[in-house]
Amino acid sequence: MTHLHTDSLASAREDFLGGSLGVNRVRQEILSSWMRSKACSVPADSSLPQLVAEPEVDDRLLTAANTVISAVAESLGDLGIAFILTDSRACVMRRWTAGTGLVNRLDTVNAHPGHLYAEEAIGTNAVGTAIETGMLARVDGSEHYSSAFLTFTCVGVPIRDPISRRLRGILDVTAAADHNNRLITVVAQQAASAIEQVMAESGSVVERALLAEFMRARRRTAGVAVVSDRILISDPHAARILEGTNQPQLWEYAAGILQSEDGTREVTGWGNGPISVTAAPVRLGSDAIGAVLQVRDKPVQSSAAANGASQPRAAKLPPELIGTNAAFAESCHLARREFGRSVLVIAGETGTGKSWLAQVLHNDRQSEALHIHDALSAVADGYPAWLEELRGVAADGQDATIVVENIDLLPGAVGRAAAGILLDAQHRGMACLATKDVLGTTAQTFFAGNEVSEIRLPALRDRTDDIPKLAASFATPRKLSSTVIQILLRLPWEGNIRQLQEVVKGMVSSGLGPSIEVSDLPPELSRTALRRNLSRFQRGETYIILDALRETGGSKQEAAALLGISRSTLYRKLQAAGLELDKTAY
Repeated sequence: MTHLHTDSLASAREDFLGGSLGVNRVRQEILSSWMRSKACSVPADSSLPQLVAEPEVDDRLLTAANTVISAVAESLGDLGIAFILTDSRACVMRRWTAGTGLVNRLDTVNAHPGHLYAEEAIGTNAVGTAIETGMLARVDGSEHYSSAFLTFTCVGVPIRDPISRRLRGILDVTAAADHNNRLITVVAQQAASAIEQVMAESGSVVERALLAEFMRARRRTAGVAVVSDRILISDPHAARILEGTNQPQLWEYAAGILQSEDGTREVTGWGNGPISVTAAPVRLGSDAIGAVLQVRDKPVQSSAAANGASQPRAAKLPPELIGTNAAFAESCHLARREFGRSVLVIAGETGTGKSWLAQVLHNDRQSEALHIHDALSAVADGYPAWLEELRGVAADGQDATIVVENIDLLPGAVGRAAAGILLDAQHRGMACLATKDVLGTTAQTFFAGNEVSEIRLPALRDRTDDIPKLAASFATPRKLSSTVIQILLRLPWEGNIRQLQEVVKGMVSSGLGPSIEVSDLPPELSRTALRRNLSRFQRGETYIILDALRETGGSKQEAAALLGISRSTLYRKLQAAGLELDKTAY
């Protein structure tokens, strides 16, 4: 969803604080944050960060951040941008500011070391919201919950440990409120990435070797973990399967598996059932420094299949769910296996396909009815009325599928009541599932002590191999040129599949030819696609080339002629920027 005009956004904020809610008037991630802020009883009238304690000391993060931000600030000059680094609790560690005007304004909102910017303390803000969601958070002007921050545009980016991927802190880039200021988002992303890179380079030789082995293994398949006597790195699927164990236990298991004859062992007591673990040593020279593990759920045959009964035919996947990425395919497989056996919780970031998958599971089961209850509507309808409606559907006793979307947005007591209704309906033979944000309230908070299965859908940035297929399906009946595909592959896709779908369908509707070319791309997409660390001159040069391609309808020969350079020079400059335009034909 695009940003609202400033006046419209201010009006939407006032309406929300006044108790009325038009859910389509603000971005979903902002609305979700407002709801969390309201549930925490955060005062919207000028709530300010309070001095709580000294921030956590993280010399490695501070050193890396100071190296990167000092260089970035020097190259940008006085553009009215400030950098704020917090620890993983949202407590300010350090601030870098150029220009007395911005310094004075930041002083008025207590942007000083030791002050807490957590969402539960001051409401929606780039730092606290980035911690809550685990991803980049941009908050413009009236999107802030507290009126004290309405004059700022802020972008918060999580900084994670390059080895464990544990959250180390948040880098916030702040400027005067301006929803058209795209620069600070790019600066924040690039600076945070550079900080993580500096931290990785400062790690030990052993840490770098373990991380390199993990990245190699993860490119081949899903369900990967690397463990040593001090470190555990795992992808989301391995983390789910290994839930309930810890690093020392896993290292002990891994050492035993490495000593077995075939390096494979079946393990029980982890996750929801038996799993298969295969281990291989990670070596540095001749020394074994750790183990790379491949973990898999053991297949469980349903009772119907065991008795030879026919199974319902799986529904055809919609365009939004196609793909061959191993992690995504495994999530869909597990969802189909567990749905109907217990309440299923589908976790994932906004736009990853949770609702689409729920629809497919319902179609697979061939239930008579599908009832969807979104927690977002509970705010407008009132929690008692919303719960009463859910109870009524569950009490019907018909062959139906009940879906509670965004269950993590419900306050604790309401969420537990909704979970209880789903559990009762499931026990009476109905099929029940809930969806939640991947970093929202955990399923066990609401379903504690009861049988529930949770699967996670990977973010699109973790399954980029599926982008060409997804984009091609959204573009039908038009075709995507290889240039466009290469640019799409380099975008961050914070809105995941839904954002990709909106972008591609927008390009389809904006042109008439059989092929979608670079000229059909919104200019900001081409610019965002330049992820490599280019000099300011190289970046500007690449922008000019992309503009020329757009002007010439994607013709590289005509673009080169327009710029007065050879076609080979044009190719070389784009390849240097990471855009290999003719690598694949689509």
